[in-house]
Amino acid sequence: CIDCDDRQSGRAGLGAVMGSKNLKAIVVRGTKDLEPSDPDALLEIALRYQKIMEAAPSFIEDTKYGTGEFLGWINKEKGVFPTRNWQEGVFKEREQIDPYYWATRYVTKNKACFACTKPCGKLFEVKSGKFAGVAIDGLEYETLYSLGSTCGNASIESVARANEVCDLVGIDTISAGVTIGFAMELVQRGILTEQEVGMRLTWDNAADAVPKMCEMMGNREGFGDVLSEGVKRAAEKIGRGSARYAIHTKGMEPPAYDVRGMKGHGLAFMTSTRGACHLRAGFYAPELVGKFWRWEGIDRFSPEGKGEKVATMENFMCVYDSIGLCKFSRGFFLIDKLREVIKAITGLEFTEDELLRIGERIHTMKGNFNVLQGVTRKDWLLPPRILEDPIPDGPSKGSKISVEEMNRMLDDYMAFRKWTSDGVPTPEKLKELEIA
Repeated sequence: CIDCDDRQSGRAGLGAVMGSKNLKAIVVRGTKDLEPSDPDALLEIALRYQKIMEAAPSFIEDTKYGTGEFLGWINKEKGVFPTRNWQEGVFKEREQIDPYYWATRYVTKNKACFACTKPCGKLFEVKSGKFAGVAIDGLEYETLYSLGSTCGNASIESVARANEVCDLVGIDTISAGVTIGFAMELVQRGILTEQEVGMRLTWDNAADAVPKMCEMMGNREGFGDVLSEGVKRAAEKIGRGSARYAIHTKGMEPPAYDVRGMKGHGLAFMTSTRGACHLRAGFYAPELVGKFWRWEGIDRFSPEGKGEKVATMENFMCVYDSIGLCKFSRGFFLIDKLREVIKAITGLEFTEDELLRIGERIHTMKGNFNVLQGVTRKDWLLPPRILEDPIPDGPSKGSKISVEEMNRMLDDYMAFRKWTSDGVPTPEKLKELEIA
């Protein structure tokens, strides 16, 4: 993973890419001030939005409990908190991993990104017991799922230790946890044995097994070497029908939203240019709340109209990525209100449609790069569990994404983007966006 200011970025293995090129670090040193085009306007905007954000419930709750503050809501009220390698949508043993439990017991101070006034990070410290000495900047919502519920791990101290190990050995917590959960289900089903794995990798031993397996994966020790490159490659090595239980899209292990009960977000997993990702479209928020920006009455159980919405949200999110603004602010600025921020900093003026077109261009360039690497629609598809196994319990009981729904959403998406049905940007679209 890549390390910066006590934070680690392991998703998609960019640190491994740097390592393969013998690149140790990227160091940047500036000697001049950055002068905004209109400093007074920028200060006024910053102060105005600070007041708006501080009054928002999400600001207050995130500051108290971190990014996992809505875990209980996702789990109990929506029933889309993936559990035991996505066999279930509700983690009944969630009490300890819920921030409403651990924030008051283990957090010693708030932590924020550079110059941020909303400290959603937490310094989590274990002072006694088996995992005494663990101290991490966390625990993030996605990690509470990946090293917690999807591994059947109800011990918050164990989750924290596994998180610390992932940071130290340089692996992504989402991919690590989902891969371990995959192996645990294979043990459950008798596809793997304790002798092969080298430990008791079972749901009832998760508190001990999960941190240990993270170490083995990071150091490529024993069976950890088999799991060290994620579920897709692990399933290829193991064989014996194990691919049926490997949860991924384009080789990327998914984040903490059971898309069987969030069908548009399932489409976003497929269309994300780096594989299953919640940040490329951010469509989990519109579906869970039922409204966002231009849309009202969004039905998370329906595939209808999701192609246009997901594509538009991808363009929306590309705008945020390109200007480096935290995506937690997207509900405040949307796109239209970014215009005054950009003008105050750069002096440049854009319409909302012009910004979204920039976002479309960015996403299309990434999609076209994937095509050049041989990635087409066949690589986008959802795993068998999402298509065949309905959520067995909770508020989303019985929901899944059928093959027909998956293909219909993909067809709608391609048509809206003016890409071929196989996921290739057309020459006309590339010319329109001035890419070719």
